[in-house]
Amino acid sequence: MHKAALRELLATKLGLDAEVLGPSFLDSLAQWCREQRPAGGVGQFVKEAQEGGEAWLQLVEHVVVSETWFFRDSDPFDYIVETVRGRWTNAPMTPVRILSCPCSTGEEAYSVAIALIRAGLPQDAFLVDAADISQRAILSARAGLYRTRSFRNNNNKFIDRGRDFEHDRESNTWRIKPEYKRMVRFHVANMVTREGLEHAQGYDIVLCRNLLIYLHEQARRSVMASIVHLLRKDGILI
Repeated sequence: MHKAALRELLATKLGLDAEVLGPSFLDSLAQWCREQRPAGGVGQFVKEAQEGGEAWLQLVEHVVVSETWFFRDSDPFDYIVETVRGRWTNAPMTPVRILSCPCSTGEEAYSVAIALIRAGLPQDAFLVDAADISQRAILSARAGLYRTRSFRNNNNKFIDRGRDFEHDRESNTWRIKPEYKRMVRFHVANMVTREGLEHAQGYDIVLCRNLLIYLHEQARRSVMASIVHLLRKDGILI
């Protein structure tokens, strides 16, 4: 019963398909809920999460997949550069608007900014917004502090860690330079319910990668409806 309530809660508010996350996912999640509320158990935690508040935030942070790194696949960034260059050339007074959602801890959104600057485009040629349902991920993105794992499998022509980041040798962490942090605006939003994106629209490019694979069919339709709302008529979805 409690597992069914958990499944329904995740499906309704996050659009998650629990089956996609593996046969043991709900069992592990139920055990985690019991650990959070030893007295009331899973039922108590689910009830609190349904009402929102701290329990819901805890659940979101526990189940959200935040797998990302800088310049994950190179082709999308090459395409973005060419698209922005073309649109900026045709309308130099209007910045090209780009949204990365879900953006996780920010590597993708910062990769867009780095790629465009490396390609010689001026800062006023584009505007990058980035959003994610995880408050913790957004806080991390705003901090812009990364470990070596964020640069894995990375031989991209755009990135130069010595030039784009400040390295702390003692902790072996890399902080993105302030000029790039100023190029990206981060906020919390839900692509399934459009919460946090109600008034956002008019993007030339939307990056929405590695999200639909975790969602049930109706949630996928909801995300696609959100994307249609967000994109300009001649906008591009990646």
